[in-house]
Amino acid sequence: MIKGCQKRIIQIKDTKNKLFEEAYFVLKCEVNDSLIHSKDIINEATMVINNYSNEGSSSKSSSKKISRVLWFFIGFVLSFVITLSVYLLFL
Repeated sequence: MIKGCQKRIIQIKDTKNKLFEEAYFVLKCEVNDSLIHSKDIINEATMVINNYSNEGSSSKSSSKKISRVLWFFIGFVLSFVITLSVYLLFL
Protein backbone atom coordinates (compact mmCIF):
# COMPACT_ATOMS: atom_id res chain seq x y z
CA MET A 1 0.00 0.00 0.00
CA ILE A 2 1.41 3.37 -1.01
CA LYS A 3 0.66 6.38 1.17
CA GLY A 4 1.39 9.83 -0.21
CA CYS A 5 4.95 9.18 -1.19
CA GLN A 6 6.49 8.94 -4.58
CA LYS A 7 9.13 6.21 -4.60
CA ARG A 8 12.45 7.09 -6.17
CA ILE A 9 14.47 4.22 -7.58
CA ILE A 10 18.11 4.15 -8.57
CA GLN A 11 19.01 1.63 -11.25
CA ILE A 12 22.65 0.69 -11.69
CA LYS A 13 23.04 -1.12 -15.02
CA ASP A 14 26.78 -1.75 -15.15
CA THR A 15 27.74 -2.88 -11.66
CA LYS A 16 31.23 -4.00 -12.72
CA ASN A 17 30.61 -7.03 -10.56
CA LYS A 18 30.81 -10.68 -11.60
CA LEU A 19 27.64 -11.62 -9.66
CA PHE A 20 25.24 -8.78 -10.44
CA GLU A 21 24.22 -7.52 -13.85
CA GLU A 22 21.86 -4.81 -12.57
CA ALA A 23 20.94 -3.44 -9.15
CA TYR A 24 17.92 -1.43 -7.98
CA PHE A 25 17.80 0.72 -4.87
CA VAL A 26 14.69 2.40 -3.49
CA LEU A 27 15.32 5.69 -1.71
CA LYS A 28 13.44 6.58 1.44
CA CYS A 29 10.83 9.30 1.20
CA GLU A 30 12.68 11.39 3.76
CA VAL A 31 15.81 11.75 1.60
CA ASN A 32 16.24 15.40 0.70
CA ASP A 33 17.98 16.15 -2.60
CA SER A 34 19.61 19.28 -1.20
CA LEU A 35 21.37 17.34 1.59
CA ILE A 36 22.71 14.38 -0.38
CA HIS A 37 24.34 14.50 -3.79
CA SER A 38 23.45 11.91 -6.42
CA LYS A 39 27.11 10.96 -6.75
CA ASP A 40 27.21 10.07 -3.03
CA ILE A 41 24.12 7.89 -3.42
CA ILE A 42 25.63 6.05 -6.38
CA ASN A 43 28.91 5.55 -4.50
CA GLU A 44 27.02 4.13 -1.52
CA ALA A 45 25.03 1.79 -3.75
CA THR A 46 28.21 0.56 -5.44
CA MET A 47 29.80 -0.04 -2.05
CA VAL A 48 26.78 -2.10 -0.96
CA ILE A 49 26.99 -4.21 -4.11
CA ASN A 50 30.70 -4.86 -3.65
CA ASN A 51 30.39 -5.67 0.06
CA TYR A 52 27.56 -8.10 -0.57
CA SER A 53 29.40 -9.91 -3.34
CA ASN A 54 32.53 -10.23 -1.17
CA GLU A 55 30.53 -11.73 1.70
CA GLY A 56 28.75 -14.12 -0.60
CA SER A 57 31.79 -15.71 -2.17
CA SER A 58 31.68 -19.46 -1.66
CA SER A 59 35.44 -20.03 -1.41
CA LYS A 60 35.84 -17.73 1.58
CA SER A 61 32.80 -19.08 3.39
CA SER A 62 33.83 -22.70 2.83
CA SER A 63 37.33 -22.04 4.18
CA LYS A 64 35.77 -20.38 7.25
CA LYS A 65 33.59 -23.45 7.80
CA ILE A 66 36.58 -25.77 7.53
CA SER A 67 38.52 -23.61 9.96
CA ARG A 68 35.66 -23.61 12.48
CA VAL A 69 35.23 -27.38 12.26
CA LEU A 70 38.99 -27.88 12.66
CA TRP A 71 39.11 -25.69 15.77
CA PHE A 72 36.10 -27.53 17.19
CA PHE A 73 37.83 -30.91 16.84
CA ILE A 74 41.10 -29.57 18.24
CA GLY A 75 39.21 -28.28 21.28
CA PHE A 76 37.33 -31.55 21.63
CA VAL A 77 40.49 -33.67 21.53
CA LEU A 78 42.33 -31.33 23.89
CA SER A 79 39.52 -31.35 26.44
CA PHE A 80 39.28 -35.15 26.18
CA VAL A 81 43.02 -35.52 26.83
CA ILE A 82 42.92 -33.16 29.83
CA THR A 83 39.87 -34.90 31.29
CA LEU A 84 41.44 -38.33 30.80
CA SER A 85 44.74 -37.25 32.38
CA VAL A 86 42.96 -35.75 35.42
CA TYR A 87 40.89 -38.91 35.78
CA LEU A 88 43.96 -41.17 35.58
CA LEU A 89 45.89 -38.92 37.97
CA PHE A 90 43.28 -39.27 40.74
CA LEU A 91 42.47 -42.94 40.08
